[in-house]
Amino acid sequence: MGVLYDGLPRRFLSTTSPISRIVVVGADKAGAGMEAALAEIAEAKQLQGWVNVPEDCVRPLQYITLHGTRPAGMNEPTEADVAGSEKILELGFFARVSSDLEDPSIT
Repeated sequence: MGVLYDGLPRRFLSTTSPISRIVVVGADKAGAGMEAALAEIAEAKQLQGWVNVPEDCVRPLQYITLHGTRPAGMNEPTEADVAGSEKILELGFFARVSSDLEDPSIT
């Protein structure tokens, strides 16, 4: 998960950082890799997430829900994509609200 680590300063991924929660959201096949990349800090950071994936990529994970939205190789939107996208927006909204409650200076 190079993108994840390149996109987030390592200090935020430390178990001693002040960040108490990480919400992973996304779409496509990388959901399992996202959880694997964060496994060492998952419990300390209240890791949770939702990733829309092709149906053949769904498997149970401990912290991130892999939501099958379409057959592999099909890229047209489906009702399951819409439902999954709504869940992603919901998780993002509540993550934002909770961080604002923890630190009102966050913009």
